[in-house]
Amino acid sequence: PIAEGSAERVRNYAVSELNVPRPKTLDREFATVTDGEYKLIMEPGKADRLYHISEDQFELNNVAESMPEKTEELKLI
Repeated sequence: PIAEGSAERVRNYAVSELNVPRPKTLDREFATVTDGEYKLIMEPGKADRLYHISEDQFELNNVAESMPEKTEELKLI
């Protein structure tokens, strides 16, 4: 029903994580949270990245510094 557009959203957000612990060339860890309009990407040792994906589908403009309240809101999910 959701795919057909005949039902309400079940969740208002989505969360994903990746942790690849070896070989060292593939050692990568990050998490993302999206509310459908914004996407937050968090990687250990790196600054958080926030994208307004409804307007920036290619994730070219990081708005985390200009929208710290939205960044913190998504971190709490």
